[in-house]
Amino acid sequence: MSATLHEHVAVDISSVAGQGVLAAARIAAGTVVVTFDAPVSTVTDFGSLNHSCDPDLGWDGATTLVALRDVAAGEELTADYSTAITDREFVLRCHCPSSRCRQMVTGDDWQIRQLQQRYAGHWHPDVQRRIDEAPPAA
Repeated sequence: MSATLHEHVAVDISSVAGQGVLAAARIAAGTVVVTFDAPVSTVTDFGSLNHSCDPDLGWDGATTLVALRDVAAGEELTADYSTAITDREFVLRCHCPSSRCRQMVTGDDWQIRQLQQRYAGHWHPDVQRRIDEAPPAA
């Protein structure tokens, strides 16, 4: 899978893991940052885009990630993989520096009520559909 990156974004060394996607200049909230050529469904599909439990990117459609907040030049751009992945076999040991770090990220995290609220309006459409169709929590 390939992706088109915003002109002020570059792949470089990451402080999170290996390579990452970094802002080369300030990026305003709401800016389209990454456009994939097909819907994302696996971690491999994210390419060099690393996970964070407190991401600065969220979904705006099936193939587009937008900045959730203003991003400063030099900041690494991240996504919460659970906003797009629902594979029950998926498990990622997270080491992000966020105080919101879940330690373990799974394909079932979309069911966590706090995440549903935090990412409201920025879930991948396939995951949002699951959230909408899930029975109410007891």
